[in-house]
Amino acid sequence: MAKAADFEKGWRLGYLKKDYSLIKTMLHPDYRCFDYRMGMEIDFEAGKSLMETIFPFLTLRPWKLLYENDEVYVISVFSKYYESQPRYIATMATANS
Repeated sequence: MAKAADFEKGWRLGYLKKDYSLIKTMLHPDYRCFDYRMGMEIDFEAGKSLMETIFPFLTLRPWKLLYENDEVYVISVFSKYYESQPRYIATMATANS
């Protein structure tokens, strides 16, 4: 569970303190993800920009580890977005160890 916990810590440091040093060491140099909010695939730099844009409107809840072995881990997290009508988002992510 240590790698999944470090992964969560790295993303939280990015969201809360704009410190991406830990998460950047854990990501593949060609990291890309699909962001459903934008409807497009983004790289790490675009993801950082997006995080910094949405963070003031977001409450990030604790992550839940669903599965982990030596090769992969799967987490889920619920978030609350503060808009005129609050919106709740469930996110599931997988990562190679």
